[in-house]
Amino acid sequence: MTNSSPLSVPHWPLPHCVIVIPVNRDGRPRIDGRAIGTAIDCGPDDVTLELHAPSVRLTGDLVLGVDDPEGGIAYRGAQVVAATEAAPGMLRVSCRFGGLGEELLDPRHLVARFDAVGKRHVLGFPADVLAAWEALEVLRPRPNCTLPTCPSCQGLPSFTPGCPSCANAVLTRAWVFHHPACGYAGLADAPPRGRFVFCPHCGDEGLTAGKDCRWLEAFRCPTCDWVGTDWEMFGHCLSCGLRFPADRAVEVAVPGYDVARFVPTMPERVAVAVDETEERAKR
Repeated sequence: MTNSSPLSVPHWPLPHCVIVIPVNRDGRPRIDGRAIGTAIDCGPDDVTLELHAPSVRLTGDLVLGVDDPEGGIAYRGAQVVAATEAAPGMLRVSCRFGGLGEELLDPRHLVARFDAVGKRHVLGFPADVLAAWEALEVLRPRPNCTLPTCPSCQGLPSFTPGCPSCANAVLTRAWVFHHPACGYAGLADAPPRGRFVFCPHCGDEGLTAGKDCRWLEAFRCPTCDWVGTDWEMFGHCLSCGLRFPADRAVEVAVPGYDVARFVPTMPERVAVAVDETEERAKR
């Protein structure tokens, strides 16, 4: 159905209790402003509430909690459009879904994401703000995952192999010739194509490759001339630039939250009435 005006959008009452929590400008809940009531008129984009008059004036942003028929409470952010006295001790508040309360409940802000500027994982709001909503059981902490971080600044590092002697990240491939009979092991050219070779240390000739001697593929550091087969893994902090052995990385828990979201769903009887109205309009 095409809506030519807001009045043509279907609305319906909600039979469940509604909890109203005002949101301060910094995103924290305003505990002394909480109120309870019912939704006398709800649509896909707005809702009208009748509340027991709260102790503070309701303006700005709200978080609404609606009883879920399947158990628990589902939440939605809203902004106050108008507030009038409906009866002594009762307040009628017209709201439109959205605003700061909706941003607080946005799943994209409740999961830590990589900050390209700070080079670390951050949530969409300060940790103490989200903790305040967790204390009200609006947000539910999810199991933490852990990430290796820089031991100096807890920034996010990248990991690359490096020289165990000087930590240089640039290693070149090399060959080591090993002659067990005389104990020699040293840098050499790539294995020859011929079958027989000689030892450059003891001069023994006619050695059979793979039987009397062998070549080991190794790594060489051009900075300190270290040669070996076992490189070491190093971390490089993307934030402060520190280079450190990987086993010195600090495991940090990455927090995250879940929230049950309230999605206005048109009751079946209202949907039937809308369909009947459309059919009559076509005639």
